[in-house]
Amino acid sequence: MITEKPVNERLQWFLDRIGKRVFRNHAGCPCVICKKVYEQGFVIVDASHAEYVHDNEADYAASGHPLRYFDTKEQALAYEAENPLPNQQKLES
Repeated sequence: MITEKPVNERLQWFLDRIGKRVFRNHAGCPCVICKKVYEQGFVIVDASHAEYVHDNEADYAASGHPLRYFDTKEQALAYEAENPLPNQQKLES
């Protein structure tokens, strides 16, 4: 008999946002893609994408980086203000 794995609350947060735009705090990467995601957010397209983003957030956390995704840009900026990256470089506009 195959049983489904229990879904943790944070993964469920991502799954609940399929088709919606999410935002994140500055992750410290100056590349064009990370800059665009930081400024504009992105839409979670499906369950696989939701799991990937969840895993990405968890990987950053495991390495000591305060990367987190939010429903609004304002929430992301508030989190960033409270949890700056070490030697954080601000993205240029």
